[in-house]
Amino acid sequence: MLRSILDKYGLTPDCLEFEITESTALLEDHYPLLQQQMRDEGILVSVDDFGTKYSSLNYLKHFPVGKIKIDRTFIIGIGQSSIDETIIKSITYVASQLGYDLIAEGVDSEEQVDFLMAHGCKYMQGFLFYRPLPAKEIRPLLQKNCRESFL
Repeated sequence: MLRSILDKYGLTPDCLEFEITESTALLEDHYPLLQQQMRDEGILVSVDDFGTKYSSLNYLKHFPVGKIKIDRTFIIGIGQSSIDETIIKSITYVASQLGYDLIAEGVDSEEQVDFLMAHGCKYMQGFLFYRPLPAKEIRPLLQKNCRESFL
């Protein structure tokens, strides 16, 4: 079905990112689908909520994962919990060594940004940057920001 959607819109597989939660990734039913079909199609798989369930590093070597998202439950501990900070540093290290992109979810303060950047996490999302928007408001915002970046 994903291949037919890509074909319909004339898109290459690298234009699609398939995001699954960690708990979904751990279900054995998904191994064949993710390992065979998606990898063969060149579709990127991103693991969301990493570290919130039964984190098995084993699935990182079996799935065609290209991106890991650190759950906001760790991010809110920055500046408050050395345990959360150590977990973030560890996830950052593992992602960098495996060649995965890393996104921090729930970034709400400059302190969090500073900590994440100091430890090699260059992609972030959260209320500090934008609140959730209705779909109709996103396109003009992206068009405006793209124009400004070329000026």
